[in-house]
Amino acid sequence: MKNDNIEDPVTEADLKVNEIIIKGIHEKYDDVNWEILSEENVKISSENCYTNNDWVWILDPLDGTKDFIQGTGNYAMHLALNFKQKPYIGFVLIPDKNQLWITDGKKTWCEKRDGTKYKPNLLNNKNLQEMTLVTSKNHGNEILRNLIQKINFRKVEIMGSIGCKIASIVRGESDIYICLSLPGKSSPKDWDFAAPETILKAAGGTITNLDNQELTYGQSCFEGMKAHKDNSGNVLLFRANDNIKRLNISANRMCMPDVPEDLFLEALKSLLNVDRGWVPSLEGYSLYIRPFLFATDPYVGIRPSVTYKFMIFTCPVGAYYSSSVPVKIETKYSRAVSGGTGFAKAAGNYAAALFPAKLGQDQGFTQLIWTDAKEHKYIEESGTMNIIFMVNGKLLSPMSGDTILDGITKRSILDIARSWGVEVEERRISVQEIISSFENGTMQEAFGAGTAATIAPINKIHFNGQDYILPTLDQESFSSKILKHLIDYKKGAIEDTFGWIESV
Repeated sequence: MKNDNIEDPVTEADLKVNEIIIKGIHEKYDDVNWEILSEENVKISSENCYTNNDWVWILDPLDGTKDFIQGTGNYAMHLALNFKQKPYIGFVLIPDKNQLWITDGKKTWCEKRDGTKYKPNLLNNKNLQEMTLVTSKNHGNEILRNLIQKINFRKVEIMGSIGCKIASIVRGESDIYICLSLPGKSSPKDWDFAAPETILKAAGGTITNLDNQELTYGQSCFEGMKAHKDNSGNVLLFRANDNIKRLNISANRMCMPDVPEDLFLEALKSLLNVDRGWVPSLEGYSLYIRPFLFATDPYVGIRPSVTYKFMIFTCPVGAYYSSSVPVKIETKYSRAVSGGTGFAKAAGNYAAALFPAKLGQDQGFTQLIWTDAKEHKYIEESGTMNIIFMVNGKLLSPMSGDTILDGITKRSILDIARSWGVEVEERRISVQEIISSFENGTMQEAFGAGTAATIAPINKIHFNGQDYILPTLDQESFSSKILKHLIDYKKGAIEDTFGWIESV
């Protein structure tokens, strides 16, 4: 029944079912111009299986061939009709269970041989530890095994065919299917997922695919956040609502839809409940949080995407900078221009900054101080941070605008400084004003402010071939005191006077 290639067990059943279905489609619809993408056709043909035809049948005559050979019953036949690369109708036949799952793109139902019909019964478990995971014995890898172990699902079911796995979700026997396949023959293909995906979506489920290639035009934005633990082990978020609002400001500038604020916060808290064991308790450490949104349309052409993915990942981090940093005032390259995307946390902004930053690092500078793109006369940002100066007892910082990110850490510092009675000015600051403050001895401190670094003291500023050295800081300096205050604030060690803390 099978060939000699154990890694690719094609049976006579595969080919026979493939032949019968394709013949039936052509006989039934002999006047319709559509294409058929079949797993078996791809294996025996050297032609490109993808066409420009709007209507494409996607067929897997026997998904779970190894299970068919071994007699486990976990095999299925998949058939889907796509219109302009979007699912239209789908069928998943599971012979051993006497089930034919059908969707017309709007609803999903199951039919048996005797004509009995019944509806999907998706579970509604929201806690991962209460869920039953269904996964594959052939598509796994070490990363997946580690993930399953860390999440600690209530139950893990192993089965072959993707159609069978998705059907188990639709029947209400399991909650979630995860596949983290490595590239290669073992990875699921279009014909594996086309029909099951259509069935699941119409039943009210969701498919999330991380393996997309649609990032060509840079329609992408992101945020940076941190979670800390208080002395009682509670996980705390700092100004999360401000990050949500800023993500949507960035999304609007990139012609992307808003992420609903309640969805953002619910997703974030759900993730942190899973990852709370990864939130460090050690001094100087935290859990970094990266929410991001990007386009996913499989389309080559410049237009806003119709589909997007919103994701959040986390990782434990220590101090971004281990000591004070030397910086260079950049007067050739520009980070942002008026009318552009400088105020947004958009992917392209940071990619464009990499090359001039590398040139500066090659000269011994940790970061750059960006200046305005028109004249290079005015201070804007410092690398990936906002910049703040202490001059003659007064805090000075460039005013946020369309070329400068509205930094949440910076805003927090200035608000706290005002509450301490420190004079604060947000305005346009010229390079010459900063150089003059060094020359007349009024420059006291300079530091970057951002989520990653929190506070990054600057020890040297280079401009026009000359180094300007900052005074050595002690524990009584403003940047030292504000850094300690912010850390204590984020960890719940002092009173939340501004209402910035939210417990998970």
